[in-house]
Amino acid sequence: MRLAQAGLYSLGNTIAQILFLVVLSMNYAYQPHLFKKLSEGLKNRLHKTTIWYVLAVAAAAGLLVIGIPVLSRYFLGAKYAGAERYALLLVIGCLCGGYIMRFRDTLFIFIKKD
Repeated sequence: MRLAQAGLYSLGNTIAQILFLVVLSMNYAYQPHLFKKLSEGLKNRLHKTTIWYVLAVAAAAGLLVIGIPVLSRYFLGAKYAGAERYALLLVIGCLCGGYIMRFRDTLFIFIKKD
């Protein structure tokens, strides 16, 4: 039974990696823009594109959370239905990780300049 649970966790992790790849690519695309704006003196307020980044990550996570039951029902089958709960938990983790990645870079700039 434990080996079956490990397989379900692995499948849930694979599903959650969709969000991780989206978040990582958004972070890599947004990072140069943020550093340019911060070097221009945008230090004391939250930049508007950071708010858009947060909303986009939340929207991607929401779409995946909505899509997991559909994916489970139509593509995975009843045998792998247990992976759904692992995928949902791991998507929440990827969502939090995406926010941490975004604000970690900003904090490094603030600490480095002070």
